[in-house]
Amino acid sequence: MNKAWKQRFLNPLSLSLIVAALLIAGAAIDRLMQSALFTDTEAANTASAETEVRITATPRSDGSIKLGLQQQEPDGAWADVQYPEFNILPADAEPNRRLHSSPLTVSSETDVYTLADAYYDHARHIAQPTVLTPHDPKIWCLVHDAEDNDAGRAYCQGFTDGLGEEAVETFPYTDLRTGVGQVVGRIAGGDVPHLLAAGKVEELFGLLGAFARFPGGSPVPVAFPLDTIDPEPPAGANYCVIGHGENSFWGLAFDAAVAGANHYGVNLDHVGLTSAEERAARIRECIADDVDAIAVTLAETEHVADALREARAAGIPVVTYNSGADTAREVGSMIHLGLNDRKAGEIVGTRLTADGVEGPALCLLHEPVNVGLEDRCQGLDDTFGEVEKISLADGLGPLSERLAAGDVGAVVLLNAADVAAVANLIQASGHAPTLAVIGFDTQLVLQMLSGRVAFAVWDHATLQGYLAVALAALADTTFLVPDIIFNGAQLLIEPTILTPNDMRTLLARAGG
Repeated sequence: MNKAWKQRFLNPLSLSLIVAALLIAGAAIDRLMQSALFTDTEAANTASAETEVRITATPRSDGSIKLGLQQQEPDGAWADVQYPEFNILPADAEPNRRLHSSPLTVSSETDVYTLADAYYDHARHIAQPTVLTPHDPKIWCLVHDAEDNDAGRAYCQGFTDGLGEEAVETFPYTDLRTGVGQVVGRIAGGDVPHLLAAGKVEELFGLLGAFARFPGGSPVPVAFPLDTIDPEPPAGANYCVIGHGENSFWGLAFDAAVAGANHYGVNLDHVGLTSAEERAARIRECIADDVDAIAVTLAETEHVADALREARAAGIPVVTYNSGADTAREVGSMIHLGLNDRKAGEIVGTRLTADGVEGPALCLLHEPVNVGLEDRCQGLDDTFGEVEKISLADGLGPLSERLAAGDVGAVVLLNAADVAAVANLIQASGHAPTLAVIGFDTQLVLQMLSGRVAFAVWDHATLQGYLAVALAALADTTFLVPDIIFNGAQLLIEPTILTPNDMRTLLARAGG
């Protein structure tokens, strides 16, 4: 066997071990490091995080097998096959004798584009000859002299790398007033740069405030990468997410909130409390724990308003979700997310009218005080016209008594958790009003497939729970004043009708 051919072969390895290696394709890299495809020596670089890999085996016409490795990308696609230098299992390999390939270095490190990266790139862009004039510029760069000021230092470094050290003078400072004073003093004395660079919001506004006192305005342009949101994930932050119930809606919402917290790498304390007084007390506990952000429902705004204002006074960002869009801003919510409850009621009424339903529609409120539920009933009244509100807070008795009259045209349930009980009650009444539901859970799927629920409106519990955490992260990582940047925005989910056919499609795609 000549030398060139020999170098392409593996050292002796049993076929049984190759088969075993194929069976563990897709295992984490730390397990692969111990498999038969690697030598006894440690790999030069080990991965810092788990990733999926698989082993490729290509049979060749001479009976040998060519082996390689594929690594899964973050988007789920498989990368190109990597081949170690020795990657061929010969057809005549001796049984029961181990073979090893040459080492193959793999990595699963995540390439995070950090704030420092963004600031450096911004400075390098400005430092291009086509952007910055004159061609022999003088740049001053303020930089906070702190260990964790990577972004500020990167901004100054970007100018330095782009223009050369002789073009850039840095002004390190510990106290901002002193740093700005040094710059302003130099300018007042006639030493004026072509450009001032500021890597922190405080520096930017400190300079602008000082320049406002100059006759004629700013004596020099100021460069600043006005990023409103920190691009780095808020890993390790502590968030409180507070709901107002314990039914299937909140189960789905909190499951999604946990998933969101895991995706963002934050710690989550979530709880559903039916009492508004308990929710206010929990907000104050979160304040005492010095959490990084609070997301809370506003089913009963007046009972939690003072506690939310206390959170804002303590410097804790507050976002709201689910109920209470109309009152969110007045209690200090930076941004609100929820279902458009009024619109949900409207489309139910429109559908009932289109279906020719006659007789009053009963709007069932499962909570004694909830502005979102009131909005749903009001929307129903706006488009259907003959609506009676019935409280289920103390049980189904009032509904049973009303059904006995026999003139009810429709029953509109405002949450999916009670759908089986209400459907059974309607069946037992001997009458057949149309049953519509605003909500979603597994019981609703079954009731719709059995024909006992005519249609539903999706209340998007999963979306609300996940985005409650996402909005908390957004408020937590904004550089500027969130109240101004978000301006009390309302993100209202457009409600949509779910039919029994939609449920069949959902079940089919889930393999049911």
